[in-house]
Amino acid sequence: MEEMKRNCPICGKELEYTNFESFKICKKTNTECKSCSMKKRVTKNGSCKILLENTPKSFYWIGFILADGYISDKNRLTLQLSEKDSEHLYVFAKLLDTNLTTDIIITKGFKTDTNFCRISIMDTDVLVSIKEKFNILNKKTYNPPNFDFYIDFDKDLLFALLLGCIDGDGSIGKRKNITAYRGSLKVHKSWDVFYKAIFTHLNLTFGSSIIEEK
Repeated sequence: MEEMKRNCPICGKELEYTNFESFKICKKTNTECKSCSMKKRVTKNGSCKILLENTPKSFYWIGFILADGYISDKNRLTLQLSEKDSEHLYVFAKLLDTNLTTDIIITKGFKTDTNFCRISIMDTDVLVSIKEKFNILNKKTYNPPNFDFYIDFDKDLLFALLLGCIDGDGSIGKRKNITAYRGSLKVHKSWDVFYKAIFTHLNLTFGSSIIEEK
């Protein structure tokens, strides 16, 4: 069996692994040691400031974060996707001017053969403002925003936000035999009121049903 040792590509430090899958992934992606990674993260952490702009692009990514992202109580933004969707995450990383080498990390999925890519950014002051502007709460799966915080936004911006939500938590498909498309969302039932409010506000036809977990 191959010896599970390699050298950091930046400082040359010898790195020894006890887990073969971790060794294989780090060797493939030429990952640097933790010390070098942290040094690069401090100097090239990027900025979330653009997400406060009232533009369709920014609102799209806010919607995506609402659906698939996480802002911790210590104000760290994390977004993780399947490796097959890594190109989408690279677009987001470029928007926030992050260091793609260190802030996009390929990790082995827990109890699965699927690989994931992840971006993680600490931008305390800006993320506090984002949480306040969009009423993003801790443990958002069970604590959705209050739509009253959104009602005065331009409808084109809200539509962009909704598209981001669908890309993160749903899908869009063409309906059979007619020139029309249908979007669907699968979310925790606590979000039912929020999504009904946004669909109603945008004058979009919708239906909803509760799927009981087995």
